[in-house]
Amino acid sequence: MILKKLHSRVDLSCCPTSNQINVCRDSILQGSLQAFKRRRFNPDARLDVIFVDSDGVGEGAVDEGGPTREFLRLLMREIQRSKIFEGPEDKRLLALDTHDAGDSLYMMGALRYISSLEERDSLVQSAAEYFVNGRTNLALRQFEEGFKTLGLIDELKNHPDIFEDLFINAVRPLEAKDLSTLFEVDFSPLGSNKRQLENKTVCFWRDWLIDVEEGDCNSLTLPMVLEFASGASSVPPLGFPHQPKIEFLHTSGQDTRVFPEANTCLIVLRLPIHSTYESFRTYMAEGILQSPTFGTM
Repeated sequence: MILKKLHSRVDLSCCPTSNQINVCRDSILQGSLQAFKRRRFNPDARLDVIFVDSDGVGEGAVDEGGPTREFLRLLMREIQRSKIFEGPEDKRLLALDTHDAGDSLYMMGALRYISSLEERDSLVQSAAEYFVNGRTNLALRQFEEGFKTLGLIDELKNHPDIFEDLFINAVRPLEAKDLSTLFEVDFSPLGSNKRQLENKTVCFWRDWLIDVEEGDCNSLTLPMVLEFASGASSVPPLGFPHQPKIEFLHTSGQDTRVFPEANTCLIVLRLPIHSTYESFRTYMAEGILQSPTFGTM
C-alpha cells in the first residue's frame, strides 16, 4: 500500500527532455550522473532511458519500462561496486578514505600524547564521534535529500520496520517455480498441431528451469533468465506493469528461429520450438548467455 502511494506520486503524464538518460553499458554511472546533474532534471517525473551501442545508435526512443528496469539494475550494481561503498557485497557501508589519517586526527584535535587510560578512552571517543558524525555527515545529508523525493523520507520515518525489511534484508533467491508461475502462456487453440508442439515446449521450459536452478546449465542462473525476459533480475515489490507472457517461435517456411527472444517492455518471452529436450536446453542457454543485451540475440 505504501509503495503504491509513492508510485502514484510519479508524474507519468509526460517525460521531460531533461529526464532523458543516454547511457552505454560500460559507463552506466557516468552517463547517469550527466543526466542527474541537469538543471531541469525532474526526479518526480518518469525517466526516458536510451542505451547507445558501440556505433552510437540508440536502441529505441520510447522507453516503456524494459530499458528503465535494465538501467536501474545495472546502475545499482555499479554503485554498489564503486568506491562510494566498502565492505562485504551484501553489507556495504559508506566508504571513508583513511589516507593521511594523521592529518584528520590533527584537524579534530585528537592527535595528542596519551599518558593514561582515561586519555586513551577520550581519544577513542573523539575519533568515533568524528568518524560517525563528521566525515560522513555530508554524504548522509545527500542521502537524506535524495530520500525527500516523492515524500519517501516521511514514509521511511513513519514505517521504519517495513522499509528495513525492504531495503536491508536479503531478497529471497528466485526458484524455478517462481518463473514457472510468473509467465502466462499464450497457447494456440486446443487440438491444433501448434498446440501439441507448444505443450511439449512448456514441459521443456519447466524442466529447463529446474536444471538452471540446480546449476546444470553452465554459468546460467534464474536471475539471468529473468533479466533476459524483463530487464530485471528479481520481481519488483509491486510486480511488473504488464503480465509476463510466453509466446512461441514456430517455424514458418525457411524461417527457423532456434534461440529464445524477448520483448522486455511488454515482458514477452518467446520460446523456440525444438523436437528434443537436449536441443531446447542447448539453444536456450546459449541464446541467453551470448545475448549482447537484454532480450536480443
